[in-house]
Amino acid sequence: MGTSIRPLDQVRRVVLRIGVVLSAAGGALPQMALAARWGLATYFGKGRQYVPWIHIDDLCALLLYVIANPAVEGTYNAVAPQAITNAELMRTLAQTLSGRAWNVPIPAAVLRLGMGEMADVVLHGCRATSDKICQAGFVFLYPKLREAVRNLFVV
Repeated sequence: MGTSIRPLDQVRRVVLRIGVVLSAAGGALPQMALAARWGLATYFGKGRQYVPWIHIDDLCALLLYVIANPAVEGTYNAVAPQAITNAELMRTLAQTLSGRAWNVPIPAAVLRLGMGEMADVVLHGCRATSDKICQAGFVFLYPKLREAVRNLFVV
């Protein structure tokens, strides 16, 4: 009956900054795969913006890891170890799904026409690393994009 409640300054806090979650069941990946299946590597703007990504299974495993390990505390990036640009993401997706990749840039101006200010989210990347969570002992199932895509689409 004597449950003790910890003061807020003693509660363990973990913040995960989650990258683009790759899942065949929904989100952006199935949409991106439509053109990629035809060998079209459609990237936005110059394609040099980094896209921090994580396989859905790795995200779930990471959440469980954080819960189960009290030593994990603070802020971590929930992103795969492989840093890739938008153009690399689309090229890898097209090569993996179709065996070829033709680069098809979508100009920033066209993207802005369709998305307005939201286009900035796609055109400005973020290069986040998973170094800190890896140093805390977490091991990714899918550290490389090609492996992740093959798993998600059973290639």
